Amino acid sequence: MWAGYLPAEIDVHAFTEAWLPDMAERGVSVEVFPTPSARGVWMRPEELQHHLADELDKYA
Repeated sequence: MWAGYLPAEIDVHAFTEAWLPDMAERGVSVEVFPTPSARGVWMRPEELQHHLADELDKYA
């Protein structure tokens, strides 16, 4: 499915402040920690944004 695609680095602040709100507006779900042999965990972008904000607060 992803043949021909390559991963790219995204700044975590840009991801939480721009990408995730845009995904939420479009009704897109996010799969986190997918593996080749098993499915990842699906969650709403708002939920992932909350988890990432909690983690980032630890390093502020």
